[in-house]
Amino acid sequence: MKEEFDTSRWVVVDLVEVIKEELAIYSHLQELYKEVVDNIEAWVSTWANDDYIEELRLKALRLKNEIKNVYSRRQKSMQELKSLAKEYNHKARCLVKHSIKEWGIAEEVWNTDIDNDKYEEIMLDAETFCYKCLSLFLWTEIVTCWRCLTDELLPPNNVANEKEK
Repeated sequence: MKEEFDTSRWVVVDLVEVIKEELAIYSHLQELYKEVVDNIEAWVSTWANDDYIEELRLKALRLKNEIKNVYSRRQKSMQELKSLAKEYNHKARCLVKHSIKEWGIAEEVWNTDIDNDKYEEIMLDAETFCYKCLSLFLWTEIVTCWRCLTDELLPPNNVANEKEK
């Protein structure tokens, strides 16, 4: 049985990264879904083969189901992140979700041109803001060192065990 607050060194970091990717996947699936739905509307408004429209409808249905699936996975990941909190601030749930999303998008912008200092600054500012939001969500001071955060979330006996390694 898992002890309360029992976690591995990088679980908080990994969960934030998982949530970041789930939010990105969700966004991309929504774009694909909208494109298919727009195509259905365009083909219906003109002459179109019923089989082709049915094929588009099935694609839209599959994408909608994938959107629901990734949404559910993200909810579970957020629940797991919440479970790591010593105290949980439910009012910061959406704030932390959106700050993770902002950081993820800013990271994608920076990846388009990693030599662009302005893009890097935007990403680092988003990361810093995400730490602040995580501090509110988890009710613990978060610094830019993820190891310090994880050690902060570990029970006292696990912190001692980690330092011995």
